[in-house]
Order: sequence, then C-alpha cells, then structure tokens
Amino acid sequence: MERVAASVVSVDTDVECEISFAIDNQRLAVITGDAKVTVSLECQRCGKSFTHHVHTTYCFSPVKNDDQVEALPEAYEPIEVNEFGEIDLQALVEDEIILALPVVSRCMILNTVKCPRRTWSLVNCLKRHRSQIHLPY
Repeated sequence: MERVAASVVSVDTDVECEISFAIDNQRLAVITGDAKVTVSLECQRCGKSFTHHVHTTYCFSPVKNDDQVEALPEAYEPIEVNEFGEIDLQALVEDEIILALPVVSRCMILNTVKCPRRTWSLVNCLKRHRSQIHLPY
C-alpha cells in the first residue's frame, strides 16, 4: 500500500479487506467488498497529526471496453481488466482507500465547532462554542 502511505502521515494498522465475487442475474461478474484501515493525517488547520479511521465499500464489474462500460447498470462501477483478463485487486483496494480519504483533513477537536461566520478568528470561535467541544481526555 505504497500509494496510501504516500498520501498520509502514517498507516497505523493493517488493511482489513473483504472481497466477494459473484455472477448477478444479468450474468455480469460482480466484485463487492469493503476495506478498513487506520491512518494518521495532518490537520490542515493546526498542523498536528491525528488518527482517522477509513472504511469504504465498493461494487465493481469487470469490463474490457467502453461499450461494456455503457451497458453496465448504475449500481456497478466499471473496473478495466488487463490484456490477460486480470484485475489488480491490491490496486483496486488501494484506490478505494485513497478515494475515501478526506480532501481537507481536520482534527476532530477543531472539526466539532462549525462557525456560520468565517470572519471570526478560530480562538473567538472556540471561546464562543466551548460548551460544544468534547475533548477525549
């Protein structure tokens, strides 16, 4: 999971992954599953590292060309097979984990307070909403 490791401060647990393979009523191959991992991210507000639990689910159907992509039901995401008709399952899971990461990471202490007015400074905002902040310690 090199690409996941490059996207986060650290990968704190092994990836727990479940993958199922089936043929649906339309005789399409279907790959479903989920993946879980705990990572450390850098808060974009305070710069400190915090723990983030990633959980993602997926539902794919292998395709060879664009015509097959167009024919897929909306419930399935297309996944292209290589020239040997194979799918790189590790890359599939890694892609889904990366897509599940937040675009802008913020630690929960600062994320619990959502100010309607962006002109307040963070300190004033925290003072105003101190009763809503739940510290884990």
